[in-house]
Amino acid sequence: MKKQLLLLCMATFAWYSCQTSQKGTSFDWLLTPRDNASFVQLSENGQELTIGNRLVTRTFRLDPTLATISMKNLMTDEEMIRAVSPEGYLYLNGEKYAIGGLTGQKERGYLRPEWVDEMKPVEGSFLLKGYEEGEIQERFPWARSRWALNKENATGKTVTFVLQGQEPMEHLQLRLTFGIYDHLPVISKSFELVNEGDEEVRVDSFELEQLAFVEPESSDDAETTDLLPNIHV
Repeated sequence: MKKQLLLLCMATFAWYSCQTSQKGTSFDWLLTPRDNASFVQLSENGQELTIGNRLVTRTFRLDPTLATISMKNLMTDEEMIRAVSPEGYLYLNGEKYAIGGLTGQKERGYLRPEWVDEMKPVEGSFLLKGYEEGEIQERFPWARSRWALNKENATGKTVTFVLQGQEPMEHLQLRLTFGIYDHLPVISKSFELVNEGDEEVRVDSFELEQLAFVEPESSDDAETTDLLPNIHV
């Protein structure tokens, strides 16, 4: 049996801080960044895990498998998620495989917490087997050859979810890592795909993220540019 790293990739999500609610964060994170430390918190029933800081949070359902059920911009007191989706997709040997995710939501225009208990894993998807917590590490050496206000490496927490493929991809393990940063409204996401078997697998393409956001604005006027969610990928 051999282990072979097939793929490693990353995306980063940054939230805008334009104030649209009087209930948002009470401090300016640019002026007082030290007031904003990251955290990883497991719910009392063990079914949900939240990563975040005082600016943003992302909550995952762990049972029956991995799925994002909430993303909040605490600066504007705004829930971003309206529907549960797979964490992404892998296209392997010409077939499409979901990364976690749940199906069976009664209405995809909005999400009620009690609906999640009735939802089921996506057929044929990679299923959650466990997770590991860690600290954000320096991704590559930083020479610091030019002037910059910040001389320190980024700090924060990480959670790596371990998912396993189902037949015929049961020999593939997916390590999906989320990082929540101290002092910043930023969450990173990366994954490694490991072949634990002897059979070769062709990675045709992938989608690293699949999120159903609430529309901040919708217009019937084709010439009008609608507002987009307060997030940058």
